[in-house]
Amino acid sequence: MGEERTTSVPKQSPTRRCRICDKPIKLETAKIDEEGKAVHEECYVRKLRLQEASQSGHAHSIRQWKLVAAEISREPDPRKITELIIELNQALDEQNPHGTIKPRSDGKPKPDG
Repeated sequence: MGEERTTSVPKQSPTRRCRICDKPIKLETAKIDEEGKAVHEECYVRKLRLQEASQSGHAHSIRQWKLVAAEISREPDPRKITELIIELNQALDEQNPHGTIKPRSDGKPKPDG
């Protein structure tokens, strides 16, 4: 008679997915949104920026447009790409081609925030 073989399958922890981008998220690095759902910190920050921009009618870009454009070129998620395009458009409105802040029509730099 043959020997019975048993193989043990390693237990995997339940997979959590970011509520915003729907990509897997490690429990060790997960943050929790206002509804108690797991999110990536960077996804949540983008979401808050987008909400603020839509409420105020415009976003004040923090990053240089070249950095945003580079991130768009690497991003596979269409939802994130949409958010990044909004940020890129605002950055292009606020910045010169070399990344410095454009002056307002009165000659003063645009205020931050």
